[in-house]
Amino acid sequence: MKLIKVESPQAGARLVAQRFAEISQAAPASPVGLATGGTMVEVYKNILDLGFKPKFEDAFALDEFLGLEPHHPNSYARYLNEHFVSPLGFKGQLHVPGQGKYQNQSGYELFEHSLASLGPLSVQLLGLGPNGHLAFNEPGSSLTSRTREVELAAETIAANRQYFDPPESIPPHAVSQGLATIAQAQNLLVAVFGEHKREALQQALSEQETKAPFAAIRSHPNLTVFTDIEL
Repeated sequence: MKLIKVESPQAGARLVAQRFAEISQAAPASPVGLATGGTMVEVYKNILDLGFKPKFEDAFALDEFLGLEPHHPNSYARYLNEHFVSPLGFKGQLHVPGQGKYQNQSGYELFEHSLASLGPLSVQLLGLGPNGHLAFNEPGSSLTSRTREVELAAETIAANRQYFDPPESIPPHAVSQGLATIAQAQNLLVAVFGEHKREALQQALSEQETKAPFAAIRSHPNLTVFTDIEL
């Protein structure tokens, strides 16, 4: 694992964007993995500023709130279309677990099959939740888990409630790539910015911590963590 200390979230977002572009350009035929959230908004802006032009034909999302239509204001399908697909002029296919043909158990299995047949991903973008969740794999998730429906932890619901109107309309469940699914990517880029994530990052990096979702990728040969947190 490579740990890169940055001066600010803005500087970190630029580095993540540069590394994403470099890896993707080196393997233009390979699909990529996309994440969501406030941190990734800045990453995608920086990818656009680099003049990056996607050559890959497929991009896979990490997760989605269960039951939201693709055009719902809080859908991750909509988020990725607004922040990645449209700005970059991506003409390929965006695969979102829990959406379209990837709904229900048979859809989750199809998502895994699509990833296996089109992949491996050249690069997967990742964040780390305040409680340590990776995608929507909450603490205690099986390290061998695959794409599935998950129940969101109270901390995760609280952290995301502000984005929903009304706040209580946030779904209590989501569909998420599993930890073993995420670990299949050839390169993992993890962006962890802000003091509110200090405890989660410390636990993630601790070799003694085996229940943290991050434990599933800690020994990945091409894992890079970008953070502005002093450890």
